[in-house]
Amino acid sequence: EKYKVAINSYRGSGGGGQLEEGAGIPREEFSQRMLASTPKDFRYYLMDWIKEQGTVTPVIYNNWKIIPEDWWTQARDREMKLLFNDQ
Repeated sequence: EKYKVAINSYRGSGGGGQLEEGAGIPREEFSQRMLASTPKDFRYYLMDWIKEQGTVTPVIYNNWKIIPEDWWTQARDREMKLLFNDQ
C-alpha cells in the first residue's frame, strides 16, 4: 500500500535514518517522493502563530500513546535515572 506521510524537514532530508535505514528508501529518491514542501520549517510557523496569538493556553487531550508500550516505559525509567540521579 502507499501512504502520504507528513514529516518535518529534518526527517524528510534523511535525519535520524528512518527513511533510508528504516523504510529502505534510497537517499536519491527523497526529493522525487516529496509531494509538497514549505519555505520555512514547522518551528518557524509555530513561533509565528504564537507571536500572533499573544497568549496561548495549551489543552491536553491525551489522545495518543507510544507503542510498543514496554519500549517507552524502559526508556522513561532509564532517562529518569539519568536526569534525576536515581532519585
